[in-house]
Amino acid sequence: MSSIRKNIIFTLTFLFVFVMMVFLLAQTVHDENHSVIQGNIVTLDNNWTVSYEDTTLENVILPIDLKLDESTVYKATTILSEAYKDSTHLLLRSSMQNINIYLDDSLIYTYEKNKDIRFGNTLASLWLLLDLPEEYEGKELTLVMESSVSFFSGIINEIQLGTPQMLVFNILKSELTGIITFAILFFIGVFLIITSFFIKLSEDSRVLYLGLWGVVTSIWILSEARLLQFFTGNKFIIGGISYMMIPLIGMFLTLYIKEAIIIEKRNKRLMRIIAILYACFLCHSMLFQTLGIQSFIESLNYHLILMVLMNLGIIIIMLLEWIDHKNERVKQLFNYMIVLAVTLLLETFTFYSERFSFTSQFLRIGILIFFGLLLKDYYHFVKDRIAIQKEHLLLEKLAYRDLLAGGYNRTAYERDLDVLLKKKKRFRLILIDVNNLKWINDNYGHKYGDDTIKKVYELMQETFKTIGRCYRIGGDEFAILMKNTDENIYKQCIKGLRKDLEICGENLPYLVDIAVGHSVFNPNKGDTYVKFYQEVDQKMYADKIKRKRRTQEIMYAKN
Repeated sequence: MSSIRKNIIFTLTFLFVFVMMVFLLAQTVHDENHSVIQGNIVTLDNNWTVSYEDTTLENVILPIDLKLDESTVYKATTILSEAYKDSTHLLLRSSMQNINIYLDDSLIYTYEKNKDIRFGNTLASLWLLLDLPEEYEGKELTLVMESSVSFFSGIINEIQLGTPQMLVFNILKSELTGIITFAILFFIGVFLIITSFFIKLSEDSRVLYLGLWGVVTSIWILSEARLLQFFTGNKFIIGGISYMMIPLIGMFLTLYIKEAIIIEKRNKRLMRIIAILYACFLCHSMLFQTLGIQSFIESLNYHLILMVLMNLGIIIIMLLEWIDHKNERVKQLFNYMIVLAVTLLLETFTFYSERFSFTSQFLRIGILIFFGLLLKDYYHFVKDRIAIQKEHLLLEKLAYRDLLAGGYNRTAYERDLDVLLKKKKRFRLILIDVNNLKWINDNYGHKYGDDTIKKVYELMQETFKTIGRCYRIGGDEFAILMKNTDENIYKQCIKGLRKDLEICGENLPYLVDIAVGHSVFNPNKGDTYVKFYQEVDQKMYADKIKRKRRTQEIMYAKN
């Protein structure tokens, strides 16, 4: 095991032990409540009388689902005891219901669907926080409700009394896992979306789709946690966002699987079609809700059947990927989906065993784990892509690098020359050849010859680094491309280079000298670059012949 892995395991173990110790000590040293928000919450769950049509039920315990037909009016009454006198507010949740609340025979609150609004009129499940009138003790509290949605018709949710601060705090406290899950998914999702635009690690859009899936799933969780009213009071958003997120969750997960898991092009096309169908479901439900033809929840009843079939199609496509291509990523994703399957089974168990306090808790944890596993895959993907990019950069660097001189090679020269020629602008070409390199190799060895090549390139680079780029294009041949075509600047640079080489040769048993040819290429003259290069090359060889005899005489004199 590597030292890094040991450090990670040690750190996580330490943090786990620390958290457990804090928790145990907090439970042991518990004397009284010092919370800033204090107060009692009274749950009105007993002694209700419920009536509908010709039926009356006594001593009903809330919450209850009467399972009535849609638009059936039903009523619930109870007496507010004097024991509740310290409570100033009443909190209840309406489940897509019209509701009127009376204290004795006095109407203190009403919420009904506005029938005058035809387009976009949405019934929403809402928290209702009512300020109770003074001296309500001993009075009869009556709720009159009805819902046009059969699924919610007959539901009476839990009703609580208390201070507004405690009632709101209790909502947040009861949905703590929802808040945490929302925050993790939302902020990581936003981060992934942003990075997908600025960090391009591949040609596909898997990072974008994973981020979008995280964001829309977080919004769905926030809505299902009944917390949207803390962010907005818009009834359309509160009542519809949860239903709108469901097809988006399916669409973005499908697109992620298409990009990150599927290999075969035909299967990718099928996944794209499924994603488009999800988008069509979204458009259909929004259009029908807006026109008042069908509510979100009614559309969802039909869409869910089709979504199940589409998900089966996705599973079949992934199985074909595994059979045809032995795609290990498919196997891995199936393993991840087991987490969701287990949490769904736990959700089903808690629901049918009527342990409603745990409802949706397991699913949220399952979604977090599933998202974490996808993030783990993303981390390994990023790690591998960075390693590949580093390798490509290294290979590219080596492809344009002369290993002996330590600078640019002929390939880099041809690359940069091509850029200059495409721009059709004037530039100066300088060709340089080291004089008597063969003689140096023969008399002093190739090490001295190699050192000479390195030194010539080093001094060239130092002289021309701000006005041109230097290349080694052959054994003892060099080239310089200068965008600045000023003749005086060129002469000053060559003069300085020759002087530096002369100083360098003072500490050597031989003279380091160069032959130079140069000219300015003007693309507007109509000459080809090949012809221009030959002319510069001829100038360089003419200079070589001219300086060769002088160089040999000096070297013989030094020896």
